[in-house]
Amino acid sequence: MAAPVIDPTTSILAYRVGEHFVYQPAATNSPTSWTAEGLPAGLAITSGTGRISGAATEAGVYNVALRAINGDGASAPLFVAIGIETSAYRPDAFVEVNVDISTGKVSLVGGEVSETAVLFGKKGDWLMLSVGFVKGGILQDLPVSVLTYVIKEYDLEGILVQSAGDFEKIGSYEATRYRIVCHLDPVPVGNALINYDDDKGTSFDAVSELRWGILHELPGDEDPAEFERSSQNFTTAIWRDLAPDLA
Repeated sequence: MAAPVIDPTTSILAYRVGEHFVYQPAATNSPTSWTAEGLPAGLAITSGTGRISGAATEAGVYNVALRAINGDGASAPLFVAIGIETSAYRPDAFVEVNVDISTGKVSLVGGEVSETAVLFGKKGDWLMLSVGFVKGGILQDLPVSVLTYVIKEYDLEGILVQSAGDFEKIGSYEATRYRIVCHLDPVPVGNALINYDDDKGTSFDAVSELRWGILHELPGDEDPAEFERSSQNFTTAIWRDLAPDLA
């Protein structure tokens, strides 16, 4: 048996700071161990399989020397360029929310589905959500085309506020999440709060849902079709501002 030869055809897409990274190289001649030199901080290689995973902590372009090893020696190094882009948002600023795609139920990560408020915000706040789609307890990497967070005062009334529909996909495979932001516009939210005006603690429980589009390729169609879905209703508690407006 000869020393391993690493397959050079595997490509790596650009990742972002804080995004979960997974890369599985392949090689001939049954390598028994792998090494990688020059990995970004936050990424590590599993020596037995060559799988590189983790979440990079700094942006940049990293030229990684990858080697596969067996009892007859080591492969020639394969130099792989890994690009890590800056993230649009700080990952620790997001509230993680999961949607069970079988039932449509929404829950906070690490918590049970709430019968009362799942989220809360004040007039004028920006709500920042990291949405995961779960099936059988495992996060799914879905071909999401649009993702919106919708809030109504009552279920049968018109939309009070809604996110723009764009999102930032973070991670892949079993670590995929989708980041969105929604502004609690002070005008419509303030008008709704008037209906619950009190000396202090003015608030109401708004009806909320998440809506998303999934791209599917249908037989005979050249372009994939977009199918819309929505979650079950959940509650977002909306509060009057606790401090006077500065404007």
